[in-house]
Amino acid sequence: MNAAASRLFSAHCSNEGSHRSDFVTAADSFEEAAVLFAERWPEIGEACRIIVVDAESGEQHCFNVDLEETQATPC
Repeated sequence: MNAAASRLFSAHCSNEGSHRSDFVTAADSFEEAAVLFAERWPEIGEACRIIVVDAESGEQHCFNVDLEETQATPC
């Protein structure tokens, strides 16, 4: 990860009943932030739709994450 290109993102699981609060991380992309969230909580990371929000712009995206492939795909 290139520190100069990194941005701050927050991420959370959108599934009903999810007990995880927002996760804030520096990442180069929305996809990378989603994977970092899923790796932090692997017991729920692959089972939820992860909403990632750019902390500066407010832009948000939804991802499903495959931890085996370390890949985030749009919801």
